[in-house]
Amino acid sequence: MPGLFASLAAAPQQPGAGFAMIYYHTSVEASGAVAAAKQVEIGRLRANASADLNLNLDGRANLGFFVPS
Repeated sequence: MPGLFASLAAAPQQPGAGFAMIYYHTSVEASGAVAAAKQVEIGRLRANASADLNLNLDGRANLGFFVPS
C-alpha cells in the first residue's frame, strides 16, 4: 500500500493494479466461576440453598483479507 512505510512514502508506484493478501489468526479463552449460598427460615424450618455456576468460553478465528489497489 502506498505510503505505508516512511522511507517509501514519496516514491512513485508502478503503474497497474495490485493486491495484498493478509492472513489473521486469533484465539481467545475466558472462564469464570460464581458460588452463592442462602439460609432461608420459614417459621421454625430452616433450609439451605446453594448454587454454583461455571462458564467457559473458547473462540478461534482464521480470517483472510484481500486488499485490491
